[in-house]
Amino acid sequence: MAQKSFAYQKEQTWQLVLGIDLSATSMKYMLLRRRIGSLAVEAYGKFSISDQEYDLAAKVQEVFSTVIPRSLWKKAKIVIGFDSSRLVLRRESFPKMAAADMKQAVEMGLAQQFENEGADSSVVCDLIQAGPDTDTPGNTQYVVFGMPESDIFTRLQPFTQHHIIPHKALPSVVTFSNLLQFLPEESRQGHAAILDMGADSSVLVFFRDGMVDFKREIAVGGDDFTKSVTGTIFHEGRAIQFSSDEAAEFKQRYGYPLGFSDGMTFRGAPLTEVGAMMRPVVERLSGEIHRSLVFYKENTGGAEVTSLFLLGGGARLKHVTEVLSENLSIPVETMPLPENIRVAGTAQDRERFVQHFLEQAVSFSAALEETSEKNLLPPSLQKVHKNTAIQKIMAYAACAVVAVLFLVTNGVKNKNTALEKQISAIEARVRTSPSRGDEFARLQKRQKSLEKRYAELAEKTAQDTSAVRVLKLISNTIPSNLKLISLEFGKEDTKPQTSGRRRGAAQKQEEQSAPRTVLTMKGWRKNPPNDIGVFLAKFVVELEKSGYFDEVVVNEEAYLKEDNSYAFRVSAYMAQ
Repeated sequence: MAQKSFAYQKEQTWQLVLGIDLSATSMKYMLLRRRIGSLAVEAYGKFSISDQEYDLAAKVQEVFSTVIPRSLWKKAKIVIGFDSSRLVLRRESFPKMAAADMKQAVEMGLAQQFENEGADSSVVCDLIQAGPDTDTPGNTQYVVFGMPESDIFTRLQPFTQHHIIPHKALPSVVTFSNLLQFLPEESRQGHAAILDMGADSSVLVFFRDGMVDFKREIAVGGDDFTKSVTGTIFHEGRAIQFSSDEAAEFKQRYGYPLGFSDGMTFRGAPLTEVGAMMRPVVERLSGEIHRSLVFYKENTGGAEVTSLFLLGGGARLKHVTEVLSENLSIPVETMPLPENIRVAGTAQDRERFVQHFLEQAVSFSAALEETSEKNLLPPSLQKVHKNTAIQKIMAYAACAVVAVLFLVTNGVKNKNTALEKQISAIEARVRTSPSRGDEFARLQKRQKSLEKRYAELAEKTAQDTSAVRVLKLISNTIPSNLKLISLEFGKEDTKPQTSGRRRGAAQKQEEQSAPRTVLTMKGWRKNPPNDIGVFLAKFVVELEKSGYFDEVVVNEEAYLKEDNSYAFRVSAYMAQ
């Protein structure tokens, strides 16, 4: 039997995805819906986590209980992206072999590597096919990535403790390949790089032919620029020192000002001197990126990175692209906003999203995941979704069985009806047969007798008694806008206390000593017209004019706003 090469089974593209970006300082999320020809952002946000108040589980509970409705995220596929210093990402070459054998070989290799480093040897890994290996004919190159299973459980524990099981968990750098589709075509070909500038550190990811190829962590982040500005500046004989909030304000307003804001000041300090305090951070960042470019070139046979794109909160620093481009001698730009993206809400909501897109770009890349491929979700958690899928299939199967039983029952019923018709036809033939003639004549005579008796009863019922005449009167005078729901004859010793309108030709001042016959009528109308009370008044007048009643009283009438209806109760006292 031919061996099966490594490949994923086809599955439907996910239409609603909740992408989550986990880092040491924040949790960002984005709910993305795929539409024909466009992407719709239905929710996004960020929760910062400080060292003094590190409670990620509480942030998770807040997002999934108050920020995003349960009815919405329950329908979404949840993808969690995270970073780890123990993530292994590299390219390996394999001959043609079964998918299970290939994955087992990768797991064994990674387990041995982690065991030598003193880490947990239980590994979760996955592979992405990268194309033929030009150096080894017949082999195929794969991007291999994996990490200790315990690290993944640690990242997911704030979610699982609230019974939220993601459908997919993977390193954020692997999701960055989803962003390449929004880059210019010349940047998607060959070698490109993306720099994720986080708060504490940055991650530089290299791509080859649209596939992640190499990544390196850089210990420089956006907070380093803020901290550099909090130093002391001596200007015109006085010392100036900015607080953390003032430094953040400066960074947001001016960015890296050297060469762009000569002659300007901020809170009494020249921008050139403040910028000079930021220069070491810029040079350190540029130097780390340059060394990574050189290393990558030496290990890929001279491959030149043609462009660098920035994302993350640090990428919002003004002038950073111009400075890095000058220092690295390659084009440097921020990640472009996709043209086909829509944002739920107003124009102001879209404007806010555009301002925060770079900061939310990693959660956006996670929300762009389409299938369960490239998944580091531990097998025990994957079984949860498999069991859920099995339950759905069993539910669908139960519905199908019910439908089949209905069809079978309906077919049996139709057959029974056909048999009953056949039996009726046979009985008719039996009745007309000579041997059954006397019996049939007797039955006919009996039938005529019953019909005569029925006619006599009908004639007696049709006699026009006073009660019948009253009912006829009500039937003829009730307006079409009013609907009676009950009629009841009864006896009353005294006159009732009325709560509505009271009309009558005779307004009696004394209570009746003897019980009186009263006809109580209740009515109701859905979606009544504005003048519904006029129709009720006309009905009461008609009853009073009929001469059958001494008094007609509207006991209750009410308009019910909750279901837009009108109800009433009328008592008519029979004439003595």
